[in-house]
Amino acid sequence: MKALFHNAYDVVCRDGKWVPIRFTSAQLTALGKIHSMYERLGRCTSGVTLQFRTTAETISFRYELGGFYTSVGGFDVYENGVLCANFPLPAEPCADIFTYTKTSPGETLFEIALPYHAECSLSDFELGEYQIVAPTDGPFALFYGDSLTQSAYTATPSISFPRLFSKLCRGRYINRGVGSLFFDASVLDADDTCRPDLIFVKFGANDIVMRDENNNVVIVDGKAQYYGEEKLPWLLSRAEAYFDRLTEIYPDAQIIAITQPWNNQNSPAHIAFMREAMRAGTEEICRERGLRCIDGRTLFPHLPECLAADAIHLNALGGSMTAQALYNQVRDLL
Repeated sequence: MKALFHNAYDVVCRDGKWVPIRFTSAQLTALGKIHSMYERLGRCTSGVTLQFRTTAETISFRYELGGFYTSVGGFDVYENGVLCANFPLPAEPCADIFTYTKTSPGETLFEIALPYHAECSLSDFELGEYQIVAPTDGPFALFYGDSLTQSAYTATPSISFPRLFSKLCRGRYINRGVGSLFFDASVLDADDTCRPDLIFVKFGANDIVMRDENNNVVIVDGKAQYYGEEKLPWLLSRAEAYFDRLTEIYPDAQIIAITQPWNNQNSPAHIAFMREAMRAGTEEICRERGLRCIDGRTLFPHLPECLAADAIHLNALGGSMTAQALYNQVRDLL
C-alpha cells in the first residue's frame, strides 16, 4: 500500500490504517517542542497524493480526519491529468468512506490529492486491479515554509504552488510547510534521508509576531503584537542559523529563499517596516552565502482576486500564478 502514496517522506501503518508523514520523527518532535500546535500542523497531509491506474468504474477507501489546521479542505480527484472533482470535507474530526465513480473510459490514471488542512489516515482500499505509478525521475524539491507553503486555505488542495511547480518541472516534492512557523533551525534534521535538488524556503511573516516564553502569540486588546526594530538583529540571526543549517544538511541542493509576497491588508506603519526589514535582511543573508533569493512580491499580480477570503493566503488562482513565476525564475537550475 505504501507505493500508492506520493509526495510523502514516509507512510506508516497503525492498526491497519495508513498514515502519510511529511517530516522525520525528529522534526515532528522538534516542532512539538516549539509548540504543540506546530507538531499538529506538521502532521497534516499537505501535498500527499494517491496515484494508481485502474479499469475499475468505482473506487473507494475509508478515511479518518483529525488534527485540523484550517476549516477549509477536501479531496481533489484527477483522471488522466484532469481535475474532475473536488469533495469538501467537514471542519471537525470525522470518519467516512470516500467513493468515486470515474468518467473516463477504460484504464484510468488516478491522482487523488489528500486534505492539506488536517491529518488523514486511510484504510479499506477498493481500487479494482490497480497498477502502481512510479515516481517521476525529475528534480526533487523540498518546500519549507509557513502557511503560504502549506497551502491550506483553498478548497481545492491540489492547486497549490508546491504541487504545480513540481508538475511544471516533471519532478517530485515534499511540502514541509507549517502554518504560523518562523525561522527555527531546530526543526531541521541532520539525519533526514531526503536528497533534494532544490529547497524552497519561505518564512518571515511570522518571525516578527511577538511571542511569550511558551511561543504563544502575545495578544493585547484582541490584537497580535509585533516585535520592534530593536529585535531585528536577533530575528535575522535566527534566519542566518536556519540557512547555515540547511546548507550543512543538504550540501548538494540549490537553496532558494522566497521573501514575503504581497497581501491586500493595510498594515500599520511599524508592522510594514518590520516586514520590509525582514525582506531586506533575508536578501542580504542569501547574498552573503551565494544563495538565490526571490522577491515574493513578484510572484503574482497584486490583485485581490489572487487571494483567499482573508486577503493574505493564496487561492487557486494565486497558487497557479505563483507556481509559474517560480518555475520561470529557477528554470536555469533545473
